[in-house]
Amino acid sequence: MKKKLSILALVLFYMFCVNKSKDSDNKKVSIKHTGPVAIFKWGTESSENVGVYDPQKYSVQEIKNTYALWFPYFGYHLETDAYFESIEDLENLNIKKLTREYTVKKALLNRKVVPLPYWEKLKTKRLKELNDEYELYKITMMAYSDPSVLLHNKYSSKCSEYSKALTSKNNGVLLNAWITLTEMRKNDAVSPEKIMEDYTKAYHSKYRLLHARMDLLTYGWLDCAEGPQPTSDDSVIEREFDTIFISVEKKSANVN
Repeated sequence: MKKKLSILALVLFYMFCVNKSKDSDNKKVSIKHTGPVAIFKWGTESSENVGVYDPQKYSVQEIKNTYALWFPYFGYHLETDAYFESIEDLENLNIKKLTREYTVKKALLNRKVVPLPYWEKLKTKRLKELNDEYELYKITMMAYSDPSVLLHNKYSSKCSEYSKALTSKNNGVLLNAWITLTEMRKNDAVSPEKIMEDYTKAYHSKYRLLHARMDLLTYGWLDCAEGPQPTSDDSVIEREFDTIFISVEKKSANVN
């Protein structure tokens, strides 16, 4: 009899653990609400989500626009950049194309989001990042034909080592800055031999000064001006997104 009871206890304990595991995979967060409701579905890397929200407080378009700040399907960073690593790359130098892309993405970011302080602040942050990126890329592109633009902008003093070398009338100053930068890159590179091989080849080419200018703008000026890239905490963003809803049901995504 005791043996049968022990087996029964083990079975019940196993069923409890299985149910508890299922509950942990399908979490539900909710708050009390009376009135009209609507459904919004979205996905993250870890879960599929169904949220119930008050359509009198937020429109579905506002929620979609807010979700786009978190998972920007259109990509708020510019794809038309000013990073050129070869003479052939310079064929992509196109300020008009850069401006067109910036205008489109700025309009997308300017769309109305849910009127909550966190999301308004994030929207402002994203717009600033886009504006700064556009300004920096535009200045860098212009510098290929008019280096003086490097002297009068918000990055000039911070990156004076490069702005002064790139605007110097003395080619020796430009070339000295180039080899100094190359040595710095070599010290940080996985393949320092390749860095020096490329430098030597470029130095002895007929486009030596253009190579020097390109490397200083790409690996010197741009890296200096951009600085360390900020990171965002997805867990905080997810928690803030959940607060938009009356209730949220989360189902763990299948990970292969």
